Amino acid sequence: MNRIVVGILLVFLLVPVSLGNTINQPPPPAGVIFSEQVDLTPLDGIAIWQDNRLKSFGSFARSMMQHVTGARMIDGQSAPFTYLDIVFQPQKYESVPVIYVKKKPMRAAIINAALAAGVDREELDAFMTSGLARPTLLQQPEVVRLLDSMRTDVLRFAKPVDAMNGAMSLVRPGVLRRQLFMIPPLSGKFEDPWQTLDTYEAAFTRTDPTSAANDYMVNQWNALGAAWVNGDAQAANIAIANLASYIPSMSRSVFGEYPSASRLRLEGMYFQFKSFTWVWIVYL
Repeated sequence: MNRIVVGILLVFLLVPVSLGNTINQPPPPAGVIFSEQVDLTPLDGIAIWQDNRLKSFGSFARSMMQHVTGARMIDGQSAPFTYLDIVFQPQKYESVPVIYVKKKPMRAAIINAALAAGVDREELDAFMTSGLARPTLLQQPEVVRLLDSMRTDVLRFAKPVDAMNGAMSLVRPGVLRRQLFMIPPLSGKFEDPWQTLDTYEAAFTRTDPTSAANDYMVNQWNALGAAWVNGDAQAANIAIANLASYIPSMSRSVFGEYPSASRLRLEGMYFQFKSFTWVWIVYL
């Protein structure tokens, strides 16, 4: 019996059955857009593995979106919301200004190339102001040729062009989804790899398809994705609360080095507000 199977069996044996109960959520107020109805704060109780570090979901999502949008917000959405929106609806962002171009000379050069491709001037004026471009704009043949040429200027433009290409890669379907390493090694060994819920489901399905179809974490993750796509904030909040309750408890039962809830909350607050300076001001 391999370690994955043993780990999955340990999860069922060690996690209390009560954690599998659905957490009720009140319906969100009418007339409020989906991004404002969804409550992602419970997810900060879940640790995400990134580059040999454990982060709260919020700080992880903000650090990843920094590579895509810079410090900019997309349609007034928080960075964690935009992260999950790209995870569940990547096709939506093909035509949304989400790629941040920092240097204004680069923006000006891109605008000139895009004008030659017939892109609307109003859109390009907005890009010059915000620095945010839609991926399909940057994929225009004229713009691609320009960026390839600019990249040969190693001292001035190679690094920003590479950063832009990296951002374009992150918003491709499945890429950000594959970074959500939230399931610790079920073997309990620190050196073993973390899993995404998708890889956990795939491994479980290979060993026991029937049990995998009834797995609580898998079902809640899939329920969140379905609710998100359907714009059902109440169902999304229920799935979020259930995942945020179950995953940390399951993880601590099999992985002794899983961070405490207080540590994850503090880290999430730190990265949300950048520093605790305002706390000291209030205190003094």
